[in-house]
Amino acid sequence: SLDVADCLDGQVPLGDGLAPLACLALEAVPLDAADAWDAPSVGRETVAHLQYTSGSTAVPKGVVVTHGNILSNLADLDEGWRHDASSTIVSWLPAFHDMGLVYGLLMPIYARIPCVLMPPVVFLQRPVRWLQAITRFGGTHAAAPNFAYDHCARRVKPEDHASLDLSGWRVAVNGAEPVRPDTIDRFCAAFAGAGFARRAFAPGYGLAEATLKVTAARAGDGPTVESFEGRPLVGCGAPILDTRVGIVDPSTLVSLPDGQTGEIWVGGPSVTAGYWQRPEESAATFAARTADGDGPFLRTGDLGFKSGGHLYVAGRIKDLLIIRGQNYYPQDIELTAERSGALVRAGCGAAFSIERDGEERLVVAVEVERTLKSDDGAAQIDLIRAAIARDHELHAEEVVLLRAGGVPKTSSGKIQRRASRAAYLDGTLDRWPPVPRRNG
Repeated sequence: SLDVADCLDGQVPLGDGLAPLACLALEAVPLDAADAWDAPSVGRETVAHLQYTSGSTAVPKGVVVTHGNILSNLADLDEGWRHDASSTIVSWLPAFHDMGLVYGLLMPIYARIPCVLMPPVVFLQRPVRWLQAITRFGGTHAAAPNFAYDHCARRVKPEDHASLDLSGWRVAVNGAEPVRPDTIDRFCAAFAGAGFARRAFAPGYGLAEATLKVTAARAGDGPTVESFEGRPLVGCGAPILDTRVGIVDPSTLVSLPDGQTGEIWVGGPSVTAGYWQRPEESAATFAARTADGDGPFLRTGDLGFKSGGHLYVAGRIKDLLIIRGQNYYPQDIELTAERSGALVRAGCGAAFSIERDGEERLVVAVEVERTLKSDDGAAQIDLIRAAIARDHELHAEEVVLLRAGGVPKTSSGKIQRRASRAAYLDGTLDRWPPVPRRNG
């Protein structure tokens, strides 16, 4: 214990080679010191924090988020998901990511509602703990990426379902990565008996450059799934309040009508102030204008289109595969590999192209289950190749099997396809089965 005398010189020695502890004895502060205190000058334009991007397609960049950006996005979130005095948020999301920070931590303060926070590792080790916390604390709102719902549907044991009560879960936000229709179906089927209602799902789209949310389904609307050219996609709702969303041809900068795919452009007070100490990239990304001068807009780098009042996200421009003049979305090929009948780990594949003999060729790298026997690799590759040929009329130049954890991902679990391609080219992918090391 310390007394006032210990702190009078501002430092307390701790001994054993430790640095002294800085301290301030409040009893020693003169009362008239308050007259010299200046309230911090904080306004809507004041920088609140730097939110680093995930790094799924490039080196992470520090997004400059202002207090005004945060307040605008929180108002948007509150309007769409209807928090009230009976609401409780349950979150395991890390606070260093935008969804965990803005929705998991700041939203409860803004809406003056309780929140229950869990370490991410607690969920990842046993996903049922998230659902148990929602049951125990009466959770009404919770948000997570798509993989988390898939993780619950696949790994929560049937004997654990009886102890769950998810009937009070009103808004289950699904965002931060592509929302898969089969994940929604699988989760709803798995937990309908625990009272989970499909209408609770609120698929959404957002990014750090827009603070967090751009669009999302409203509370109680449930997910909208439509098929376009045989490809089922989940609608991510429409913008509300002051957010603007446009679809623009990335080459001509011409605004496109509903039903046509282009780059998603975003405007409004939630769009942040740019990238920290990157003026050229900030100008190119945050100050875009259409061919007719409308703007400024944030260029998201994502492809999508509008239909029936919903925004549909097709994929990343930088990840788009162009093979023999045709466009292919890598996540579609990765999903085909998962559904091929091979022992492929869900959400753990990367499709990319390489140049060989003057042509772009498809390569698919997928993690396989630990139960795969060493003699079955060739059969697994044949299953994946056949499924890709059937569903996409594409020949996979190579299918690479990887050990669990072998696909490069961001800290938030997003597939890093460019990093996967680089690792393939330099021979550093963690292949299955591992090549035995030579002794000596």
